[in-house]
Amino acid sequence: MRIYYINLDNHTKRRTFMERQFDEHGISAQRVSAVDGAALPSEILGRFKTAHDMRFPMGPGEVGCFLSHVQCWTLLQQTGESHALVMEDDVIFGASLFQIVNAVDWDGLDADIVKLETNFSRTRMARAPVLELDRRGIHLLTGKHASTGAYVINRRAIERLMGFSKEINLPIDQFLFNPDFPIFHEMRVLQVDPAPIVQFSVLYPDDTTEEISSNLDSEREVFKRDVEGFFERRILKPLRKLAKTARRSVRSLGSGQVEKRIKYLP
Repeated sequence: MRIYYINLDNHTKRRTFMERQFDEHGISAQRVSAVDGAALPSEILGRFKTAHDMRFPMGPGEVGCFLSHVQCWTLLQQTGESHALVMEDDVIFGASLFQIVNAVDWDGLDADIVKLETNFSRTRMARAPVLELDRRGIHLLTGKHASTGAYVINRRAIERLMGFSKEINLPIDQFLFNPDFPIFHEMRVLQVDPAPIVQFSVLYPDDTTEEISSNLDSEREVFKRDVEGFFERRILKPLRKLAKTARRSVRSLGSGQVEKRIKYLP
């Protein structure tokens, strides 16, 4: 399987951080130079200007991140191989990653995408695993789990994703892993539980270490303040949260699904 990790040219500390982990665990990975959204011409940024959903606007950082993932998909298509593991350069993993990558029959697994990370938010998945590994299961993901730090993608799914990307402007994590949008329902997405990978900023939210903390957090916070007014924050959001909790309870009853926070197990 091909393994790609996305890294901006000027983030040498992150590159060192990632390559140190790869060397430690005997993993061969190809560095993919990330797209710098701030350096993109206005005509490209303009294509993403109209957000599919006002909650998730596309700033230059989000556009660059999206196109960086597309670069990895394109590289996989060019190789002719069936699967690739795509990783961002701020993730932490242990020895189990190598074991999982080599233990799973990826060609025999009925999946378009398999998420290998957790962001510790509550999500929903099938109770019974489609595949059991040592201390882990691989389950059908049915709820939102929006993060793209690490996932295995099947090249057959890429053509469909490319088509959607021309019609729907969303940050890459919402684009792939939010069931509020149509892409999620066109894909068969599985989740490894417990997850062998976590993003640094998720595991250490109060650590602002420059070398591996997320670039997008500040951009997202600015857009969040701009988009959300008093009515949105104080009235609509609490109502949505209450409705979402009620829907979760109903879905879980006799549905063969479970709602939980995915743990991290390196």
